[in-house]
Amino acid sequence: LLLFLHADCKLPDGFDAKVRALLADSRTLATAFKFAVDRATIDPAVGAPVLPFSVMERTVRWRSTWLQLPFGDQALAIRRDRFAALGGFDDLAEVPMLEDFLLVHRLRVLGVAGLGRIVEVPGEGARCDARRWLKASVWRVNLTNQRVMLLFSYFGYTPADIFQLYYGTKVHAAAGSAQRA
Repeated sequence: LLLFLHADCKLPDGFDAKVRALLADSRTLATAFKFAVDRATIDPAVGAPVLPFSVMERTVRWRSTWLQLPFGDQALAIRRDRFAALGGFDDLAEVPMLEDFLLVHRLRVLGVAGLGRIVEVPGEGARCDARRWLKASVWRVNLTNQRVMLLFSYFGYTPADIFQLYYGTKVHAAAGSAQRA
């Protein structure tokens, strides 16, 4: 079992048993948790409105359930053998970002072929730190993320191009893996 999770996210207690049970079904390509913003990471002194976070949680749930597009902030879990069959770390380790997007795209191809689905883990979701949305606003961060997905999916941008756009710096390969300049 492999679990891919953004570093600023936390999983609920007992998550592993739920994930293992779901992955025991051969038609489960992978699992993902509901997305949730960790309200405990919002400083009450900041006075951030709750509505944008609630809207974002609902739209992410729609995207991941109906479009089968969950990402690393939802804790993607996959059986090791399936991950290896999809190419494993060989090429994903070489991209500077979007590795979760690339993995989900491969899983969606299997889903379209009728070989299974990405299944949502029932119960409490993965809770993500609110800092990135507090720093640049929920709307700005989500607009940037949508732009990234569109540029990559439909306009031929590479993960290195996206990295430069997102971080404002070029990617340099060092010791076989991409790093910021």
